[in-house]
Amino acid sequence: MSQLSLSGPTTFGARRQAGGESRVVRHQVIALSTGLLRALDIAAVPIAGLIAYGVRFQSLSVEFQHGLIIILGMAVVANVMTTIDAYNLADLRAIRTQLFKVVGGWGVSIALLLAIAFFDKITDQYSRLWIGYWFVLGTALSGMARVGVATYIGRRRRTGNLSINVAIVGHEPFAQQVMQQITWPGEIEVRVVGIFAPRIAAAGTGVAADATIDGLLRLARKTQIDEIIVHLPEKRDAEFGAVLRRLGELPVNVNLCPDLSDLPISPRKLTVLQETFMINVFERPLAGWSAVLKRGEDIVLSGLLLLFFAPLMLLIALAVKLDSKGPVFFRQPRFGFNNNPITVLKFRTMIANAANDPVVPQARRNDPRVTRIGGFLRKTSLDELPQLINVLMGDMALVGPRPHAIAHNEYYAEIIDGYLRRHRVKPGITGWAQVNGLRGETATVQSMHERVIHDLYYIENWSLRFDLWILLRTLVVGFIHRNAY
Repeated sequence: MSQLSLSGPTTFGARRQAGGESRVVRHQVIALSTGLLRALDIAAVPIAGLIAYGVRFQSLSVEFQHGLIIILGMAVVANVMTTIDAYNLADLRAIRTQLFKVVGGWGVSIALLLAIAFFDKITDQYSRLWIGYWFVLGTALSGMARVGVATYIGRRRRTGNLSINVAIVGHEPFAQQVMQQITWPGEIEVRVVGIFAPRIAAAGTGVAADATIDGLLRLARKTQIDEIIVHLPEKRDAEFGAVLRRLGELPVNVNLCPDLSDLPISPRKLTVLQETFMINVFERPLAGWSAVLKRGEDIVLSGLLLLFFAPLMLLIALAVKLDSKGPVFFRQPRFGFNNNPITVLKFRTMIANAANDPVVPQARRNDPRVTRIGGFLRKTSLDELPQLINVLMGDMALVGPRPHAIAHNEYYAEIIDGYLRRHRVKPGITGWAQVNGLRGETATVQSMHERVIHDLYYIENWSLRFDLWILLRTLVVGFIHRNAY
């Protein structure tokens, strides 16, 4: 939410920040809890490794190569857990989400350690049973750590140490809209102590005494209020200024918030250009260093994946060629970044003349156009592997909104508001919609609408960590799906 600081002379002279002491407590609790989780994860690596060693070899006299990989594992686990956002305290309310991240984080960490050992040609020095014990025990210790910290955080929330008390000054529907937005679950709980009339109520106005500005002033002197959010009307009068002057009597943060409920978008933040205040509506996604990081991620990972999958891709190409007449690759024009056309590569999964249909109907269950090997490739998503070449060339990204056929694009752009905003970034091989089960045939407009919502969420919330999390989930749930045919 955009915030404006009210400054200038007040009757208090130098004003203290409202709730300053409680803010320090909240931030300390969050910082300590996050730090504690990291420390416990790091400690879990040697503890689990030593216990696993003792169970496997009936000895605690650890050999040098095992001790070395345990020490390396401490750094790897800490960094992997950070990358997949396993220290987001808001997720502690959903323990299943955190436990899923723990299993995934430890799995990726063990895989990285084995990859390092493989390139050093020392994998034969490690017992597979020991590695398995280490993974299970480490996952259990990290999971128990999160249950313990979640219990501690829950207790602090119940005592009010992790909450902010907010008062809203404004009429409906503004007040309800603001209340819904600021009380969304997060690391710090936001409590709305009341909604108050945005005018200085006179006698006979029908406004309850405790819902007036005077009522808010009385409440603020008896109860700790951290923030006051005031509706900023389009037209301001002398009475509005009087309301602000009254609120200026309180040692509380007072914030002005315009009512933008009639806009078809959600404003992002307040910016200042040449001393002119402006509300930012859209920002260019993946600008500056974000674009550099994203492109670096695509080049490195797509190059590595092409090398890894090269033997499999050769076998698939041979199978496609032997299964039916026609080319190995299927080239289809689709819309990419900024709605510019690109040519997407796939292994051909349909009979050769199916591509001549200008309508491009979506593949459906038991589609007669799909070849024998094509059905298997589509079911397992292996037909998408050539798009790694698109990624390396810069036409696509590993993660992003899936590109649709031009005919489908033009159709849905007409009936789904905001559909073309998907093209503000490069299309991807996998995406947030796909790992949430929204893939394959879109039999209804509603199913495509849900896919678009997920795509836009990804664009607005992109981070390298988010990308890696989607790639990790793709490995677990993204390849085979009931809608892939």
